[in-house]
Amino acid sequence: MCAMEAPDVFAVAKHGEVEILRNPVPEELRSDTEAAVKYCPTQALRIVED
Repeated sequence: MCAMEAPDVFAVAKHGEVEILRNPVPEELRSDTEAAVKYCPTQALRIVED
């Protein structure tokens, strides 16, 4: 689900491990990233502010 919400930020390998493609996340992708975190079916993602 996260890769569908924010494909420029996350990729999911066949075995289900999430790869972060953009760190830090650019401001223009922030809303997509927040949606990916919100809708993550396993609640494995979170946003951490510096």
